[in-house]
Amino acid sequence: MRRSKEEAEATRERILDAAEQHFASQSIAKTRMEDIAKTAGVTRGAIYWHFKNKEEMLGALNQRLIMPMESAMNGLLENNPDDIDAEKIQQAILSSLQHIAESKSAEQVSRVMIRYALCGESEILRERIIRNREGNIDRLKRLVEIGKRRGFICPALPDFQTAVHIHTHIMGIIHQLLSAPQAYPNGAADIKFSLNCLFSGLEPR
Repeated sequence: MRRSKEEAEATRERILDAAEQHFASQSIAKTRMEDIAKTAGVTRGAIYWHFKNKEEMLGALNQRLIMPMESAMNGLLENNPDDIDAEKIQQAILSSLQHIAESKSAEQVSRVMIRYALCGESEILRERIIRNREGNIDRLKRLVEIGKRRGFICPALPDFQTAVHIHTHIMGIIHQLLSAPQAYPNGAADIKFSLNCLFSGLEPR
């Protein structure tokens, strides 16, 4: 049974890889299930066993993209919140951003998500991205609250707006990584510098 589950998961990942490739090179509307099936080396039936339609594939691609960020923040919040400091938050964010910067697949998915969410081709995807954003802002808000209690974030700052500010900064870095990667010639070191500037501005005065 375990073997069949592993094979099913491997097939699902191949389908997502193929869908990602076609969505990035042409519009979702122009991508046919036959194209995805051929690239993935599976039948159309296998695709429909895993996904109802192309929008569901997009949702799965989006989830695969944001999982490192969600996992990193959840790890901080669940493991030992009393041990959290600014450096650990920055490192969690940095590791997620490095995933986008260093992974061609993650970069490609990011471009697909931005293109189709903003142009309105997929309303379902746009709503999913909004939910993901709200979830990440909520996690950041909880980290801000912890930061205030532990003394590395100014207690006078409003929790929600501070979380939105951090999230906006992160999204700005992602935009630069995708549209102007030359802005970070030293890679992770430059991203870390940017995050350090962000959190330095949140410290108590």
